[in-house]
Amino acid sequence: MNMNNEDEKQENPTRKLAGILLEAAEKFADVAVKKYLGVDDPTKPHLIEKDGIGYLTIKNKVIKIGAVGIRKYKLLKCLITPFGVPKTMDAVFDQIRLSKDRRNEALLNSITSKAAREEIVKNTVKEVQRILSNNGFKKILKFSFGNETMKVEWR
Repeated sequence: MNMNNEDEKQENPTRKLAGILLEAAEKFADVAVKKYLGVDDPTKPHLIEKDGIGYLTIKNKVIKIGAVGIRKYKLLKCLITPFGVPKTMDAVFDQIRLSKDRRNEALLNSITSKAAREEIVKNTVKEVQRILSNNGFKKILKFSFGNETMKVEWR
């Protein structure tokens, strides 16, 4: 019996060291993933751009949004970085503006401009929600509209 106790005492430092090394490896892997993705929390939805195409990554699933120059991707980029920060509708529209908007009569008219901007932003939100729903993430992002602001949060 005395030999077994000595064997156990000798194994404990090895097991302890193995536990410490495993914990360090997990921390290193977590930091490496964060650095590779360029995000603080890899569990949060985040955007990736590759070859001119924008993707939203949610829970290890990559969802193609479209070209980085389209409104849907620009909207996500504007609202996701950082999450939960309200932005004015004007600021959001300025971020998702396309060159064709210069010819949009409703946007050029000072009376209809504000409503036209809000409609474009809200329609773009609907398009993003449709993409997410089609990929099994119907309620993962919550778009909130205030008086003249909006924000996105994830659940």
